[in-house]
Amino acid sequence: MGRPSISKQIAEEFRKRIAAGTYPCNSFLPSERELAAEFNTSRDTIAAALKRLVEEGFVARSPGRGTRVLPA
Repeated sequence: MGRPSISKQIAEEFRKRIAAGTYPCNSFLPSERELAAEFNTSRDTIAAALKRLVEEGFVARSPGRGTRVLPA
């Protein structure tokens, strides 16, 4: 099996940052645009990574507000 997709790798990095407290509970993540610049990738890739985290219950997305870290 090959390497995980870029969005999976980015989602894993977000999980690590959440666990380490870089993004504390109830805090908002940076915007998709800022994250895309940080990871040198497209906003679509960031959106896919964030969608994965929503499905896993790590974050919640609110249109116009951003992406918030949920309690563990």
